[in-house]
Amino acid sequence: MAAAFLALSPLKAQVTVGALRTPNSTLDVATQPSTSTTPDGMMAPRVALSLLNARSALYTANQKGALVYVTLVDVATIPQTVNITAAGYYYFDGAVWVKITDSKNPTWLLGGNTNGSLQTLGTKDAYDLPVITNNTEKMRVTAGGNVGINTNNPTATLDIVQTDKAANPGHGFILDDGNQQPGYTLTCDANGVGTWRNSGISNIMGVFPTAPTEPQCTQKITITDNLWHATNAYIDLPPGMWRIDMTLALLPVTVVAGSTNKILQQSTFLSDLSTLNTFNYVTSTEIGINASSSYRLISGFVNQDTYFTIPNGMMVIRNTSTIMKRYYLIVHASTAVTFTYTAGGCNAENTMVATPILSVD
Repeated sequence: MAAAFLALSPLKAQVTVGALRTPNSTLDVATQPSTSTTPDGMMAPRVALSLLNARSALYTANQKGALVYVTLVDVATIPQTVNITAAGYYYFDGAVWVKITDSKNPTWLLGGNTNGSLQTLGTKDAYDLPVITNNTEKMRVTAGGNVGINTNNPTATLDIVQTDKAANPGHGFILDDGNQQPGYTLTCDANGVGTWRNSGISNIMGVFPTAPTEPQCTQKITITDNLWHATNAYIDLPPGMWRIDMTLALLPVTVVAGSTNKILQQSTFLSDLSTLNTFNYVTSTEIGINASSSYRLISGFVNQDTYFTIPNGMMVIRNTSTIMKRYYLIVHASTAVTFTYTAGGCNAENTMVATPILSVD
């Protein structure tokens, strides 16, 4: 009868284990006397991951709060045991097993952590890592490595969506690196380090010798051979790649009516005039877009029977240094000179303009 009574009637009581005293809680476990050889403590069920996986169907919302000690991670996890990555205490939250952290497996605390060594924050499986504020997702790191700000589906390494773009467009991000100026554009060096640079709208003008009156035009140089000659003209360029547009008037010293003589004159630029005698426009690393022979010369014919000819064209100068450099206009007759002509100097037709090249396909 007593057994039947106990089974049918809920037993409402508090229990003390290990001592004859009134319990202080539902279950009160007392320490052992100092003379006892029995270790103190309570032991949760000790299970391997494989056993928890096998019994997963037994754990429902009714088992919320269950505590176990995982002794061995001996198989792959399933959705219910996905958080079990090492031995330790785990509790069941009604859906998955959650690790109880300790000094060897610290949690990330509000207010910051003193880690003492390198730690990681994130996921160990193929799930994204969202970051929320005000209970709304504001940033996400995808399992593939893309970072999205104000987007949960970033399609690039960094994908930024301005939240108030309709009412306040043009405020996507701010880069304050000391180089910012109105009208500048974001560019980078060969290593991908980004900064603000001149947008490319501004040009740099070259310098021809100043000569307000004709008698002062003596700064022209006279070509009598097919060697390279430095003129008195130049252009100063900062680091980068530059498009040079130039017009250059060439005048024969003596005009011979009806003469069929003409000379192909080539023009380009050189920063170190001490190498003028060994200059080779094909191998120069200061001109052209790359190692090809294109964009390296501006050429045109000088005719002996024409008062002057005006070749014009475009080429490229590459300042690969980190400082402003001066590039001198040098000229060269590609064939043996059969008549004397002049180049450079104060001719009104002479122009030299540099425009920055921001990218090359």
